[in-house]
Amino acid sequence: MRRKAQTEILGVAVIVIILIVAGGFLIGLSARKKSLPSDSFVDPELAHSFLYTIANTKTEKNVIVSDIIEDCYSNRQDLCGNVDCCDYAYATIKNAMDATLGNWSRKATLSITQQNNVQIDPVIINGGCGDFDEQESPGYYYITTRPHIVMKLQLCK
Repeated sequence: MRRKAQTEILGVAVIVIILIVAGGFLIGLSARKKSLPSDSFVDPELAHSFLYTIANTKTEKNVIVSDIIEDCYSNRQDLCGNVDCCDYAYATIKNAMDATLGNWSRKATLSITQQNNVQIDPVIINGGCGDFDEQESPGYYYITTRPHIVMKLQLCK
């Protein structure tokens, strides 16, 4: 009888230990920092899709962004009215990037060039991509002028 009682007590002790270990494991998992879905989501086409969307978006002046950029580099400035087209393009792109990539806490750098002629300052979000940041494949969008205007978006992980 005494031996049977000792075996039952030992069995209860083993069950209690298992419950304590399992509870500690569950508490550890729930205490871990929860990541946002955008933190773990990596789309290899995100940069390209983002550039395509921005370049083909109409502004509040009912003008497509790629046309504004083209006007900036051609120095016509007739689409933007009394505002400098380069400044207007920069502000429009910066607002769109802040509202999306900025809210997702993504580091990004967008540059626009035409044969090494930089008229629009690079748009930098969340400090831009540093030398040691892990970078995704850049996205490119070409505006078909002579010579081509190239928009390049570099995203960092």
